[in-house]
Amino acid sequence: MKKLFIGIATLALTLTTIITLSSCSSGGVINFANGTTTTVETPVAVTSVDNDSNPTATNAALQTPDYHNTSYTLSTTSVAESTATSSTAIVSEIVDACVSVTAKASYSTSAGSGVLFAEDTTLGLSYVVTCFHVVSGTTSFTITTDDGTDYPAQFVGGYEDEDLAVLSIKKTGLKYATLIEDTDKLLRGMDVICIGNPLGTLPNSVSKGIISYVNRTIAQNSYTNRTLIQTDVAINSGNSGGGLFSSSGALIGIVSNKYSSSSIDNLGFAIPVNTVKSTIESILGTAKYDTANELWQCGYVEGDYEFAFSFSIGTISTGFGFGSRSYVIYISDLESNTSYSGATTLQVNDIVKSITVKYADTSKTSSTYTVGTITNDTVTEMMLFLKNAELSIGDKLEFSITRNSEAKTVEFEIVQFVHTI
Repeated sequence: MKKLFIGIATLALTLTTIITLSSCSSGGVINFANGTTTTVETPVAVTSVDNDSNPTATNAALQTPDYHNTSYTLSTTSVAESTATSSTAIVSEIVDACVSVTAKASYSTSAGSGVLFAEDTTLGLSYVVTCFHVVSGTTSFTITTDDGTDYPAQFVGGYEDEDLAVLSIKKTGLKYATLIEDTDKLLRGMDVICIGNPLGTLPNSVSKGIISYVNRTIAQNSYTNRTLIQTDVAINSGNSGGGLFSSSGALIGIVSNKYSSSSIDNLGFAIPVNTVKSTIESILGTAKYDTANELWQCGYVEGDYEFAFSFSIGTISTGFGFGSRSYVIYISDLESNTSYSGATTLQVNDIVKSITVKYADTSKTSSTYTVGTITNDTVTEMMLFLKNAELSIGDKLEFSITRNSEAKTVEFEIVQFVHTI
């Protein structure tokens, strides 16, 4: 499912998901109703403050781009071939494929983990997979290998829906993880090893546990589920993006989330390698590398789209005195990047009256959501309407709105989303 109307902020060691029923904006004719928030902890660490907004930026004139496709091979192994051996022997085999990821924004530096999974000898690059939330909102990256060597990294592409991102470094001939062929064949109770960078300061730390559940459905919010590997292995802030390995050293997942409270222990989750493989293959299959300027034209997951808008509940004046205000659904936030669907059509403070889905496939029947009596569930109902519409690139959404007291109908097309930094 697409990121519809979630506001996501990483603060210290938590990722807060906000159902946008409220706004902190002030002024204007719209007053804001109370909102609701839920918090899910994700193991990414914010380690320091840094005023270097982009140390890799350059003012040098760019040469004429010379784009090349990626060329790489994934090493895989079946579950049946994954014969268990001693933990010390396995760790010594796989630890060199495990890296620390440092991601810098304008005024902060966050730390996570990653896994080297393939090399591209044609382009002279190696590829690292990590979690999207480790690098989201940042502009420059450093990969640190187990021997302490730092490599400047570039963003190749990301997929927020599955919390995955791919980075590249200018180095080949490193150690690369072998991926399990099919995580659906994993079994509960199998031993697993986690290698990552807990707290952002303890690189390539090893912890051990078991698979608690193979394909656990986890509610990400009230309208979106994800399928993850559940494990009791120790996971801490900074472990995000690190590898979860079988007892034979095959990569089976990328650590992403954990439940955290005083009453919960050892309840962590990893993105299954089945999902990881399909995502990195989509990103690397669509990315192009400009060898003349050593820059990426970012890759993406085909068919992915993201909405530019967020909905909130507000009130408008309908007269004077008691009961002279009514609730409305309005556009409370809008992305400016035209890769987001609706970015150039809708405006902040548009009051939404109805949404109509118009399919490019004329054999499908259009459907409409009309805003009626507004409750605290209305925004969620609108999310579910758009999710259940099963939109595709090329479909259109028609919004009936009120803008500056004038009734309007606006329409926009669902477009391919490409995450860039």
